[in-house]
Amino acid sequence: TMAGRLPRMFGARYYDLFYGKKSLLSLTAPVHAGLALEIRMAEPGDLEEITRRQEGYSSALFDQYTTLGSDCYVAHHGGKLQGFLWINRQSMQFLGMKLPQLPLGHCFVHSVFVFPAARRKGVFQFLFRTVCDELSKDGYQSICCLIDRMNFASIQAFGNEGTRFRLAPILKLPGIRPILFYWTLS
Repeated sequence: TMAGRLPRMFGARYYDLFYGKKSLLSLTAPVHAGLALEIRMAEPGDLEEITRRQEGYSSALFDQYTTLGSDCYVAHHGGKLQGFLWINRQSMQFLGMKLPQLPLGHCFVHSVFVFPAARRKGVFQFLFRTVCDELSKDGYQSICCLIDRMNFASIQAFGNEGTRFRLAPILKLPGIRPILFYWTLS
């Protein structure tokens, strides 16, 4: 409709999202992936492999993520990359835009991806729980995320890990910081 196209013509964007939050204060049950996985911080070769295998990812994007303070964790099986996720311990971010600072003891997960051949084998669960356990040991109390409301697979995967959701639309107008429509991050 013209009413929807007109704001986009002037650079306005509306994102229909969920804000999800999971407590890291209680222990999670161990999960056994269908593959023997090694979870570790990404190395330069891992990031190169991601850009080679995944459309839409680039070294410029990864530079932007690291500039905003994010770290990449990867899951490997037999020397082959199976999936990855990014963690930020300082602020939330969305589409490369820095969002509010996180309260002390809270962190943000973004840009999660499991390669198609590794799906339905527990890779996300093992990667996410391993990272959550590490964060918990480091004193973090919760982890949060932003997920498109139409991304049913991600909503279910995070929901199965104890993440609770609420509506969190974002409006991005040209020249100003994104406007978040939810009350608090804590």
